Amino acid sequence: MANAVPDKHVSEAEMPSKEAYIEAQAFASVHDLVHHAILSRPDSRAILKEIYTTCEREGRIAYKHGKGSRLLTANEHWKSQIRHALYTSPRFKRVDDGEAWSVSNPQAAAPAPISVRVYPGDDEAVAAQRMHDREEHKKEKAALRQHRDDTAVSAPS
Repeated sequence: MANAVPDKHVSEAEMPSKEAYIEAQAFASVHDLVHHAILSRPDSRAILKEIYTTCEREGRIAYKHGKGSRLLTANEHWKSQIRHALYTSPRFKRVDDGEAWSVSNPQAAAPAPISVRVYPGDDEAVAAQRMHDREEHKKEKAALRQHRDDTAVSAPS
């Protein structure tokens, strides 16, 4: 599609082959994803950590214009986006003395994901690299913590 001109009809020959992409499920918005995350819990209420976990696992958001999508976690501020959705939308309310979240209208059906095309190497590569970087960072912190603890033990009192 490198030769395709924007706003011009793309011929079948210029379209990527069926093997060039996979079909995936994506939500129309961060709000829909959070709504799904809450309703997917057995009691339809979730603490923030549970919402984060579901969003990491199922967090694909469809582009509003076009057939593509992105992983919610592909940017550094994805948790902020989730908190913003929770605090600003009337769709969600705090329950259990503010410890958990629920949907304001429990009879509302969970938003259904839509099918989108995912091209290999797009945001998955970015997300995989970030996940790898986070794991490396955790290992470095653990090693520093261990070194600090070892140094404190060996220091004379």
